[in-house]
Amino acid sequence: MQPQSSLKGWRPDSAGRDMRVHQQVWVLDGRIEITIGDSTHALATGDCLAFELDQPTSYRNPHRKAARYAVAITTERPFK
Repeated sequence: MQPQSSLKGWRPDSAGRDMRVHQQVWVLDGRIEITIGDSTHALATGDCLAFELDQPTSYRNPHRKAARYAVAITTERPFK
């Protein structure tokens, strides 16, 4: 992620889903901020954040150095 940039992620109104979606973000180098709903999480190299994609999500790099991160997304269908 480029220095002093931001990226809007998933928003609840962006798609109707009939399954639960989970995401994990690992910071490989640098620092980023991830906002999920009203909570902001500051992550640095080596940190990992796991969460359910059920709230507005955004990524931000307010720093002067680029950051690299990896994302894994899994789905889980509700029991019927």
